[in-house]
This record gives sequence, structure tokens and C-alpha cells, in this order.
Amino acid sequence: EITIKIEPPKEAKLKPQDIPLDIIYEDKDIIVINKPKGMCVHPGNGNPEGTLANAVLNYCKDSLSGIGGQIRPGIVHRLDKDTSGLIIVAKNDDAHIRMSEEIKEHKVTKIYTALVKGNVPENEATIDMPIGRSKTRTHQIRVHLAQIGYPVVGDEVYSNGKNEFNVKGQMLHSTILEFDHPITGKRLHLEAELPEYFKQILEKLDNK
Repeated sequence: EITIKIEPPKEAKLKPQDIPLDIIYEDKDIIVINKPKGMCVHPGNGNPEGTLANAVLNYCKDSLSGIGGQIRPGIVHRLDKDTSGLIIVAKNDDAHIRMSEEIKEHKVTKIYTALVKGNVPENEATIDMPIGRSKTRTHQIRVHLAQIGYPVVGDEVYSNGKNEFNVKGQMLHSTILEFDHPITGKRLHLEAELPEYFKQILEKLDNK
């Protein structure tokens, strides 16, 4: 005999904060946000507030999935603090579960734009190099690009320390997301324009 006790969702201890959000898409089930560089997705060591979770909690009020727990309500996936761009937040548990399954089954297309050091000779390539201990493949893009000799500009962890453009944090942007809406099944194609600082560096390179 197996007894399962499901506790009711605990009230989030997050502090709602009135932080502006760049909303790319929103309906009653999900919200897709263009996260700025420098913002953590949820509170952690050294970042108790000012996070995306704080901002979303303030914006959505009671309309957020509780599956993410007290610290990550509605957060379906993550982006590093200094990686900007598109991120999905679920407004209810049903959307959260289905969206998580879609990500786990690799049915979500994620396209990133990265500025890397060096001149990459190939226009298209596949990197097939299983790296690291984590099953969630933390920093996957950054690790792989550094491994093949083209670290992301500004990456303080996996780069060689040189920072020609004097930028803080890696030049990595989640540009495009394509996925089936977790409730309606409609295929969504969402894009986030490159941040202004990204464009400025590309302009400098074009003028060289």
C-alpha cells in the first residue's frame, strides 16, 4: 500500500518588486519575457532580490504556477544572469507541466546569438562533445564554444581573460524561441531584438 500526501502550494516568500518587464508575448497561460543582461532569473547567493522572479510575481500577482516552488514560481527554464533574451514563465500548473515536458523532449527550438573570439571558418557546424557532470548541462553553449577555441566575448568563466570590448558578462542572447503552446497547441515563433550594447559592438566590428 502506497500513500502519497500532496501538500498544498506554500505561499511564495519572494518579495514582489515593481521592476519593468519587456514582455514579448502573454496570454492567460504563459508569458514570454526578454530578460536583460545582469538580471538573475531567481534569488540565490548574493542576489536575494531584483530578480526576474521578483518582477514576475509583482506583475502576475496570484496568476503564476506554483510548481517552481517558493523561490521559482512559474519559472519553466533558466538563463544565466548575464545571458539576455527570451525566457518562458508559466501562469498555471497545467501550462508549467506541459511546457516542461516539451523542453525535456527537445520540442522547443532555441536559437541564440553569440559574439565569440576569433574567426569561425564554418558557416554551419554541429558540436557533439558531451561535457560536464550536470544532467541539466549548465552553461552548455559557453562551455562548448570555449572548448572548440571560440569563447564568448565577455565570458569571465570560460574565456581566456582578455576583454577587448571591455564588456561585463558574456555576449550571449536568446534570440528566438519556437514551441507549441502548452494549452492550445498552436506553434509560436517569438523573437527578441539584440540589445543595444550588442548592436554597438557589431557596428564597431563592421567599421573595422
